[in-house]
Amino acid sequence: MAVLLVALGVYPLADHLPFAEPQPWWRWGLRTWMLWTPLSIALALLLARARPDWWAAQVERGRRALLAPTPGRFMLLVGALTCALALAVGWIMFHWTGASIDEYSQLWQAHLLASGHLFARAESHPEFFGTMQTVSWAGRSFAHFPIGGAALQAAGMALSVPQLVNPLLAGCAAAAVYRFVAAVGDETEARATALLFALSPFVLIVAGSRLDHVATLTAVWIAIAALPGWLASTRDASAIRSAAVIGFSLGCATTIRPYDGAIATAVVGGFQLLSARRGTLWRSLVVQLFAGLLPIAGLLATNRALTGHALTFAYDILNGPDHRPGFHMSPLGFEHTPMTGLYLVSLYLMRLNESLLGWPVPVVALIAGGMAAWRSVTKWDHLLLAFLGTTLFAYWIYWGDGSFHGPRFLFNVVPILLLFVVRLPVAVRERMRSPMLRTATLLLVPLWMLTAWLLPSRSQPLGPWRLLTPRQEADLTGALRQTVDAKHLQGAVVFVNDGWHARLTARMRALGMPPFTAQLIVGNYNACTLQQRLDDAERRGMPPRAAASYVASVMTEPLDARPVPGLSAMEQLALPKSSEVPERCQWEFEHALPRGMDLARLLPHIALDSLGRLGGDVIYARDFGARNALLADRFSDRAWYVARPEMRGDSIAILLEPYSRSAQR
Repeated sequence: MAVLLVALGVYPLADHLPFAEPQPWWRWGLRTWMLWTPLSIALALLLARARPDWWAAQVERGRRALLAPTPGRFMLLVGALTCALALAVGWIMFHWTGASIDEYSQLWQAHLLASGHLFARAESHPEFFGTMQTVSWAGRSFAHFPIGGAALQAAGMALSVPQLVNPLLAGCAAAAVYRFVAAVGDETEARATALLFALSPFVLIVAGSRLDHVATLTAVWIAIAALPGWLASTRDASAIRSAAVIGFSLGCATTIRPYDGAIATAVVGGFQLLSARRGTLWRSLVVQLFAGLLPIAGLLATNRALTGHALTFAYDILNGPDHRPGFHMSPLGFEHTPMTGLYLVSLYLMRLNESLLGWPVPVVALIAGGMAAWRSVTKWDHLLLAFLGTTLFAYWIYWGDGSFHGPRFLFNVVPILLLFVVRLPVAVRERMRSPMLRTATLLLVPLWMLTAWLLPSRSQPLGPWRLLTPRQEADLTGALRQTVDAKHLQGAVVFVNDGWHARLTARMRALGMPPFTAQLIVGNYNACTLQQRLDDAERRGMPPRAAASYVASVMTEPLDARPVPGLSAMEQLALPKSSEVPERCQWEFEHALPRGMDLARLLPHIALDSLGRLGGDVIYARDFGARNALLADRFSDRAWYVARPEMRGDSIAILLEPYSRSAQR
């Protein structure tokens, strides 16, 4: 495993594959590591040589301070620290709102659950309200994620503390990590690992967001933390109790992220089957099975209510079978092969060097060193390495690039990686005979940590303060909601311009085209041609399937446009090479960019009526210009407004202009 980590995460393999684009941050990281690695080692040697006994005494004093609280009190302290830091990071970076479309999608589903509905009634023109991750199927509208994560967020909404859900779960995860490592290893090792978990920028950023990875990690590590107690059980009662916790936790993880839940269940279950030596343990596995099936039964029942079949997930409806793991055509339009899988795994491991701890040394090299140098390998180490290896294999065969300020698909194995970082100086020190070298080894981790956290961000191109920088992109949806609240609107429809890309892809999705296919077409083919074909198909009254084929046939024709450089994936357009925009597309061109507007952020703020339809005081809808008249029958009893951003000095204000239904493009 150590060799694999070095080959894929220390050596930048992902930068050297034929189809790869070099990571721009890697060269800055390499310069930082080449400077600080020898510098920190030299400084540690210098300090240790000057006063070896004094520094050794300081390290021992720090160890005693770490061990001073009782185990129970330490669990509470490290959990509270993790929760508080995650809450602070969530405010600093995201103002306790979503930062990615995955979060908006789950918040929409959580909003539905909190309002007492499993789904919303689909509108007859879903393109006005749908997003890349909104499923409109069989008269129902819902998000494409499994129900577990949304249910947790809904609980936070019901208690009016949605921002606390992930930080609290992260605190529980820190306690579970400590409990497991303390049960199978050394108390100092356990507390140091939990403390690194609480101080990991990657952990804090994900925990400060609304992503469902935090809940999955917490459930998985609660199950892992219960394993030592289960294995040591000699009575049926204690074995059954531990088995019930393991089964229920793994079942909950599966309801949140089924793929990750299946990975953890396979590893933990395999370990239990190999380790069970007594009838007590074998009997408890029956209880574990039923405990795990309880939450999974809820997931399957939800699937059946939403998609019509227990084993059909919402993302199967949205993206088809290409969404599933395996080497095949991906929903993004490229063939996922073993080589592209290798590229993704290498990319994930490379990103760990930047995001996991933010230290001025390559952390994957430290992890690999800890694995290679550790001598007293136990069955628990085999369990952890099996979990890490299975996770890497699982995401080798999965087509998606899961990044969110770090490799979020590897989030569940972060405690394993941190454990081997903690083990490295211990393992190296055991091989040293010189008191000076032994002391210098103990000083390295404190030096790296202090260097990372105490140096200002301007002095280090990488590091925790760089990672914890607040997002800079414009977000006008919050300003729009403030304007709506200030005007006390009631019975209103507010149209939002979230860009030409969003309008085109929304109309194509409404015809039944998979979201990623629509996004791929819009990003590479003439936007005006696509607009005309969509309008023609609508004017002729073509059935959705025929209309989708008619629009998609543009891919068989010569390219007459080029992608506009500098646009994000959610804004990308291709415009005519002549740079002249036909008159029929002039309105679309003038409203081509969202300028910070995002309908996905607004969906969780639309109430539902008693029938489960969009209702409440204000309904937000995508602005289609003259096509907005299609909503006249459905919302004729409401006042219509168009949200317009306006520069006022250095800030942007939102104007709500009364909408003229006779307006033409």
